[in-house]
Amino acid sequence: MGFFSDFFWGTSSAGGSDSGASKKGSGFFGGFDNSVNGYDGYYKQVHNDALWGDPDAAAEMRDEFGDDWEGEY
Repeated sequence: MGFFSDFFWGTSSAGGSDSGASKKGSGFFGGFDNSVNGYDGYYKQVHNDALWGDPDAAAEMRDEFGDDWEGEY
């Protein structure tokens, strides 16, 4: 899951505690604002992650755009 999970929840440190781990922004779309531009920016990033082989990103793209998600961005 790597980068995709870091995109949503920030990076975590070893040991299980928060330990000051950086958190991404609090906007509606994983740190992007709740607007058309935020939506587009978020899904462009998810699209890139999916194309690089992230199965969670591919599943999210498929849920949002259907089986032809590759041509969206």
